[in-house]
Amino acid sequence: MTDAAAPGWKIQCVSCGHQKSLAEAGGVRIGGSGTKYSLGRCSRCRGLRIVKIHRPSRP
Repeated sequence: MTDAAAPGWKIQCVSCGHQKSLAEAGGVRIGGSGTKYSLGRCSRCRGLRIVKIHRPSRP
């Protein structure tokens, strides 16, 4: 999946802080705004964790 499915959005584990592109994780977020928290699987922790879906602020 390309970054066009979720341009600029990141997914981050709140337990360990691991972060990657939402599109790389298989997510789609078009037209969304704000921060969303959801249950997801962290590839570093190897378990179900609360994940934060956010768009980092641009400098």
